[in-house]
Amino acid sequence: MTFLRRFLVRGVFWRQFLRWAVLNVPPWIEPAIIAFWAAAFLLWTAGRRGVMRNLTAILPGSWPLANFLRCYRVFWNFAWSLSDTGRFREMRVIPQWTFAGQEHLEALRSGGGAILLTAHMGSYDLGAHLFAEVSGRRIVMVRAPEVDPQTREFEERRLPDAIDTQFNTDGEALALDLLHAVRDGAIVAIQGDRMAGQIAGVPATLFGIDVELPAGPFALAMAARVPIYPVFVVRRGWRRYLLRAAQPIEVVRSRDRDADFAAAAGRWTAVLERVIRDDWQQWFAFEPVAPASRRPAGRRPAAQADAGRVRAGRRDGGATVYILSTLYVVLTAIFLAHAMPWWAAILVAQIAIQIPIYIMGLFILPRWRNNVTVNSWVLVALLLGAAIWVCATSF
Repeated sequence: MTFLRRFLVRGVFWRQFLRWAVLNVPPWIEPAIIAFWAAAFLLWTAGRRGVMRNLTAILPGSWPLANFLRCYRVFWNFAWSLSDTGRFREMRVIPQWTFAGQEHLEALRSGGGAILLTAHMGSYDLGAHLFAEVSGRRIVMVRAPEVDPQTREFEERRLPDAIDTQFNTDGEALALDLLHAVRDGAIVAIQGDRMAGQIAGVPATLFGIDVELPAGPFALAMAARVPIYPVFVVRRGWRRYLLRAAQPIEVVRSRDRDADFAAAAGRWTAVLERVIRDDWQQWFAFEPVAPASRRPAGRRPAAQADAGRVRAGRRDGGATVYILSTLYVVLTAIFLAHAMPWWAAILVAQIAIQIPIYIMGLFILPRWRNNVTVNSWVLVALLLGAAIWVCATSF
């Protein structure tokens, strides 16, 4: 039973498989591979339902079928974020970055200790690495430990040395360590869009639903007397990300501590709602934000919903990669159509293009660290061979 657990959605097999894929899959075929696996993970019932229920809250009045298709977009962007993070870790492939709220980022970079509050959007790891490199500041990244023990051990062995990573397992000891870090001038990065583990919460309203959010960032900001900077990492295309910062949140200290926390949490959720509504396909929250019995409030007025919206350019710099990947799948389907019905060829093509990569990576080149170039030439050779075979049988 322990062996089979590694193949569950949160099991270690998928992290190992991702690392293997990063070292073996050529970039130009990557969109087709990710498209297949994003569709495959729609079979993950709990995650799919969680995303669809959250979309119902984010987009009131949306249809279930439309949210099912939107769910695929969420999985698609999540897969790309994992792939980009893996390529950065293993091959130091650094994406292109654009910035919104430059003045807030500059204040965060040049000031003293501060708290960077973010959400499960884009790549948390990539954003932390970028800010550590451009700011030259010590970054303390707080995150929840993996649920699966094997996955936790695998990920902790691969933690980067440039960033101090802490896990929110020991609340009191961690709180003291973070307080000392902030007072020493470090930036503490925390994800504040959902509860994870046995941590203290603060009541808030998110998309008209009563929720609890982590109280730690607000307690730390109050104790250290430092601002909270809302910062979000949003994927904008092939190896392209937007680092979006909002106005800092000051946690005012008064005699009513709960009211102070509630006011700060309200300002945070206002920013969080705006960012998620702008890029709902980037919010990787696979658990519902509220119980099924709760219904979200109605849609906000258009003027309020559009306030502060960031519309970065959507033109994808990796158009060539997408075109090559699509062309390869189409040609593979055409070749397969000579041996099976066209509808079956379309379905099988997505799987067929992956088989040579698995064979090469598992059996022929298992000791190489980077098989990307070799596998790229193998795929091209197979395509040319198939073309010659089809032409030869046609005459």
